[in-house]
Amino acid sequence: MNTSESWRYSVSVATGSTHIAQGLRCDDAAACKVITANGKAYLVAAVADGAGSAKLAAEGSSLATATIISLIEDYLSQGGTVNAIDDAKIDGWLERVRAEIQQVAANASLPGLTLTMRDFSTTLLFAVVADDHTVVCQIGDGAVVIEDPEDRWRLAFEPQKGPLHWAERRSFTNFVTSDRYEQKRQFARFNRRVGKVALFTDGVEHAALEAYGLKTLPGSYRASGTDFYDPTPRMNDREFLDANSFVRDDFFDNGFKLLAGHAGGGLSEAVSQSLKDFLDSETVLKVTGDDKSLILASRPG
Repeated sequence: MNTSESWRYSVSVATGSTHIAQGLRCDDAAACKVITANGKAYLVAAVADGAGSAKLAAEGSSLATATIISLIEDYLSQGGTVNAIDDAKIDGWLERVRAEIQQVAANASLPGLTLTMRDFSTTLLFAVVADDHTVVCQIGDGAVVIEDPEDRWRLAFEPQKGPLHWAERRSFTNFVTSDRYEQKRQFARFNRRVGKVALFTDGVEHAALEAYGLKTLPGSYRASGTDFYDPTPRMNDREFLDANSFVRDDFFDNGFKLLAGHAGGGLSEAVSQSLKDFLDSETVLKVTGDDKSLILASRPG
């Protein structure tokens, strides 16, 4: 099987303006891979957002995404199937992710400096897509969006925010590195063909989800994105409290249209860069100074 023709995808990670102004690095991480096993091609993708308060947030997010991709690849290579992935398997993987971070923390500790998993705090979202089955897991904010035959796009889970007030919802989330993380872990299986999937961290929520408010303007999807969005909230705080996070059809329609223009398959560096340019644009920076990660993936048919 030619995996380069089975899936095409983009991976874009942009350092937030707040981090740049403070001379800080990007704490987000994103990884996507097409795995061939059992004569089939599987898409595996993950994004993570390291907590800004954590000393080694960037290491945490990178470890989380790299480890979960590796674990899933091993599982599929050993004959595992996506429809057999259940709660126990998900929890086992997450424990392995935590164990890897814990080991790195122990190895990095020095006399007088003891590191713990809290120093590597990070969210984690991932998806595994087979021919007719897709599984999604999420701990934290950000979201996974899949193609839906009825609603065009479907949000797998609402971003994990809280408590209720708008400002507070944006400042609190859950982490795979936290105690009792399993109580916050969300898992879903879609037993149908999924041809398009997107994963993103919370910095992209403002552009991708209605409730976070970027008003669409007429125009084509361009690298800069400046003609596509205007940072005008559609909902005030009171309306937000009673509203779910609605998927912005235009954001995903245009993003996947851009990806469809990529000849062949596999990673499109050009589309990845174009979407990064959009995430770095002044229009987006007006509404969020956070780091941003975005993966788009699609396959023929």
